[in-house]
Amino acid sequence: MLLPPEHPTSLLIAEDQLMTIPADEAAFYRQLWISEEETIWLVISDWLQEQGSPYGEVIRDRILTGTTAPLPDDGPAPTLPLMMWLFEYRHRLREAFYEIRAMLPHLQLHTRFLPANFVRILGYCAALEDAQTLNLSYNRLSGEQVAWFIDSPYLEKIVSLEFSWNMIGDVGVSHLAHARLPNLLHLDLSYCRITEQGLLALLDAPWLPQLTQLVLEANLFPREWRAQVRHAAPHAVCRF
Repeated sequence: MLLPPEHPTSLLIAEDQLMTIPADEAAFYRQLWISEEETIWLVISDWLQEQGSPYGEVIRDRILTGTTAPLPDDGPAPTLPLMMWLFEYRHRLREAFYEIRAMLPHLQLHTRFLPANFVRILGYCAALEDAQTLNLSYNRLSGEQVAWFIDSPYLEKIVSLEFSWNMIGDVGVSHLAHARLPNLLHLDLSYCRITEQGLLALLDAPWLPQLTQLVLEANLFPREWRAQVRHAAPHAVCRF
């Protein structure tokens, strides 16, 4: 299976928890979440063991042996469950990213019903740097979820991008229009619930004139907008 199972605690809840602790400490946990460095987790493991917490042994065991023993239940300090959750979730995401790397350069992530947490962290995945195709069709993505990853610096080599059958709407298209996609040639936005407002944002996208194929089938804007789309994307074969 490409994706790790969904954790019962969502990332949004984790973010809420981070907001309840001092800013410096919250920044530290966020850095742990995205870090590729295992050494810092081993240092934390040693510290936790010195404090008498079984979480330290669990973290060291995860890193050195890859086992997945049940988490201890010892009534830890308030921030320890959050730290452990970040470690566990990051560990499973890394496994998923290894599979993503094996699929490169053509990432076919369609019809996966991607967990919201996975979508949120997708932009941090350096493996995307070599991706040429990113197919996210049929994933129930919202416009807000597009914003979570579309500004990633790792998407600049993308040639083909597919969002069909996602309810990204005008919000998602607006974020997409501001993304840096210097190599994009193929874009599929069919069945995405785009209205005139979203189309206006799309027409201002700096990469629109370079497209060779643009699919906008089954959206919510009137037929009279088609001429403007063809004018803004003169080299593209357009399908409405």
